[in-house]
Amino acid sequence: AAPSFIVKNENVTTDSITAEYDIIDVDKILSYYKVELYKGNTLVLENANKKIDFTGIDCYTNYTVKITCTYDLNDGNGEQTVSYDYAYKTLPYIDVVECNVANTSAVSEGETIFMSVKLDNPLCLVIVNS
Repeated sequence: AAPSFIVKNENVTTDSITAEYDIIDVDKILSYYKVELYKGNTLVLENANKKIDFTGIDCYTNYTVKITCTYDLNDGNGEQTVSYDYAYKTLPYIDVVECNVANTSAVSEGETIFMSVKLDNPLCLVIVNS
């Protein structure tokens, strides 16, 4: 049987993708594999330690983790290569940089507090008042 991979314990943040995986290779024929990160068709990183552990990447971006392996089934067809693709999207980034109360007098319980908030919002995400 051709080797396969099961990805588990995935964790995606604004700037990282990490996960664990199990290699299913019952016939012990896997000769080589690599773990790469793609943005579209562009190779961004290859993890030399063969881990799904990519940090310092762009927020709110589609990525593909590609595990490519080489094996020989000993069926006369020689070495074969197959890739397993796993799609991820990093989370959006927004941060509160500064916050000030805009009320000019004290407020009592149940009254509205007005605030001025300065955001680090590089993606220009739309803020909706509720």
